[in-house]
Amino acid sequence: MENIRLLIGVGTYIQLISFLVSLLTWGKYKHTHLRYLPILLGANAIIEVYCHHFYRTNNVWVYNLKFCFEFNFLCFLFYHYLGNFSKKIGICLFGAFNLFFLINLVFSFQDLTTSLLTYSYVLGSFCLIIIIIMLLNEMLKVENLEGITHNLLFWISFAFFIFYATSFPIFSITNLKELIGDFQSQAILVLIITLIVMHIMINIGFLWSKRKYTY
Repeated sequence: MENIRLLIGVGTYIQLISFLVSLLTWGKYKHTHLRYLPILLGANAIIEVYCHHFYRTNNVWVYNLKFCFEFNFLCFLFYHYLGNFSKKIGICLFGAFNLFFLINLVFSFQDLTTSLLTYSYVLGSFCLIIIIIMLLNEMLKVENLEGITHNLLFWISFAFFIFYATSFPIFSITNLKELIGDFQSQAILVLIITLIVMHIMINIGFLWSKRKYTY
């Protein structure tokens, strides 16, 4: 448990670091649609730091709303980089998630205030995975290896892909609260490590990317 607590602390503050780095390197991507990215990173960092220190219990509703915000924000961010046909698919996925999220709130399949909305999380993760795959496919059509690796969009999209591709099967199997003993600890450990890896990739992207390759 001590290792998990330590990793939770690392996972919390690496998000704050990502936000600060996004501000320091904003000049590289302020000419692109990615210029809004610090809003998402800043909101996530504030929520994580606040909940880590001041609101540790009964905070599940915050994370449910946080995921809904993150899903819609990423859809808005990535939409501009999709091809015409992919945009139509993206709009359908965007609408499907928000409709399901709203229905879940109205009919209370899962209580927003007391439990993670795993159904919504699984659907949202699946939708984002599809959108990011379409986005990466668009990039591969027009970019060479040098262009891709120096493009911030690649690092951001691939980082979120790694996170959601890892968390999707975990939440698909069961509710984390229903896992027993070591299984629960291992699931939480995988999620935290994946979160840390995601933000390491995001920070590499901010530092390694070049303005002329980022669009």
